Amino acid sequence: MLNKIIKTIYGDYRVINSNQNELNYSLFRSVLLILVSSISWCIGLYIKDVSQFDIFYMIISLSILGWGFWAVTIWYIANRILNINLNYRLVLRNLAFSYWPGILMLLIGFNIINDNFIWIISRTWTLIISVFVFKNFSEISLKKSFGLVVFGWISTQIIFGKFY
Repeated sequence: MLNKIIKTIYGDYRVINSNQNELNYSLFRSVLLILVSSISWCIGLYIKDVSQFDIFYMIISLSILGWGFWAVTIWYIANRILNINLNYRLVLRNLAFSYWPGILMLLIGFNIINDNFIWIISRTWTLIISVFVFKNFSEISLKKSFGLVVFGWISTQIIFGKFY
């Protein structure tokens, strides 16, 4: 499993598509991936001396809500507008798999580079991975996959802001 995760983070998307267009982990593991990503952001903030637990709870809850909203947006656009038949559960799992770069938010606490730069790198990497994941799983063009993912991402950013 760790070998598959490392290959996926480095861009070997053939690993994802090896099991008949289905990721081999349950929805529970998908939620766990989102939690690991958001908890690493909280740990980075804690190291940086932000010790208000309300912010930590807000980051974790908004990460999960943002993931669900992004999945709903992608599912709705794909099924209703583009007439691509996508299963909602598959959309949730695909998006969760692309959240691994969120672990970079742990670096916020070490003051190596600017916090906003780390956030931009993490979110951009997540966006790129999700575009390629949906291209592989939905067997659609890169342009359609980019449109699906980016529209959902922008709408999620507008609603949930930087805490997503």
